[in-house]
Amino acid sequence: MKKLLGIAVLGLLWCNNGFTSQIEFVYKKMFADFSQCNAYAATSEKINEIHNKDSDIIKKFKELNNNTLPHLYHYGTELGMTDDQMLEELYRLMNEMKTYVSNTYSRLLALDKEYKYLCFSITNQNHELREEHWKQIYKQQNQ
Repeated sequence: MKKLLGIAVLGLLWCNNGFTSQIEFVYKKMFADFSQCNAYAATSEKINEIHNKDSDIIKKFKELNNNTLPHLYHYGTELGMTDDQMLEELYRLMNEMKTYVSNTYSRLLALDKEYKYLCFSITNQNHELREEHWKQIYKQQNQ
């Protein structure tokens, strides 16, 4: 009886570790998605203020920036990150993007190709669809 109980407990622990790994994987990916989108929105907003001055475009990037923050904070908190760690990651990404763009509007278009669709789609649709995407990737990698 003790052996059976021991096997059951070990089996549950083993299953729980796999589940925790999947959750951690998904949360890390979601945090990265929302961090990149937030940095993209902030960078795009600044460059558009300099070059474009189209208030509708600037407004869309401000909205994107505001829409990504709660999700970014949620996933960062779930990962056990402090506010300072989250801000540090955001600043790192923003500096990377600003360095790449270097206030050049044509380079901003290259950033648009990489991030625009992803960022507007994950903030305008149910973000749980994106979580499902990452769960499927996890399952494929761990088969």
